[in-house]
Amino acid sequence: MDVVFVIDDTGSMGGAIDNVKSGINDIISAVNAASGGDYRIVLVTFEDVVYVNATFDVNENDIIDMINNLTAIGRVVGLGHLIKH
Repeated sequence: MDVVFVIDDTGSMGGAIDNVKSGINDIISAVNAASGGDYRIVLVTFEDVVYVNATFDVNENDIIDMINNLTAIGRVVGLGHLIKH
C-alpha cells in the first residue's frame, strides 16, 4: 500500500496541523494493520508551492518526525537532511 500525506502548511492551518500531529501514530498504526505491514509513506506539503518532503525511500519514523516538526509557516523545521528534492 502506498500512502501519501498531503498537508497544507500555510499560516492559517496551525490547528489542522496540530490535529495531524496528534493523530499520526494512530493513522500509521491503521495503515500498518490494513496493509499487513506492506506499505510505503510519502510526505508532501504545500503553501504557494508544493514540496515533496520525503519520497518512498524515507523510513516511517523519519516521516513521523517530519510531521511532528511541521509548522504553519510553510516548511518542515529542522529536518533538512532528510528532505530529498
